[in-house]
Amino acid sequence: WLVDLVTESFSEFLDVEGNSAWTDLVTDLTGIAYDPIREALYVLSQESRVVVHSNLDGEIIGVPLDLRSYSSSVEGITFYPESGDLWIASEPNRFFRFVRTMDGSDQFCNTVAPASAPKIPVPAS
Repeated sequence: WLVDLVTESFSEFLDVEGNSAWTDLVTDLTGIAYDPIREALYVLSQESRVVVHSNLDGEIIGVPLDLRSYSSSVEGITFYPESGDLWIASEPNRFFRFVRTMDGSDQFCNTVAPASAPKIPVPAS
């Protein structure tokens, strides 16, 4: 992946299908989220039900979340910009909130399951 924060452009330059580090870990990719705090990517796999932490060059750093114990089908991933919390959307219409642990590691804990989405102000039309 190539992420240019100045032009806000994103392009793929890593062949995930041809990379055994990825294909041994995940069978499909459902979502991707950029973590501005760590300047890294978090990739969600629906079938493998894991979140993979990667640097911006596509090198796998770790697997901070194993979601196989969740009964829901995970569908999307994002970071809440003000808190840095990781949010995962799943079926049917559920949200899970994960907070980064305070020990400095790249781990998250689920504080509320299922969680309601944060209230984001909507501009008046």
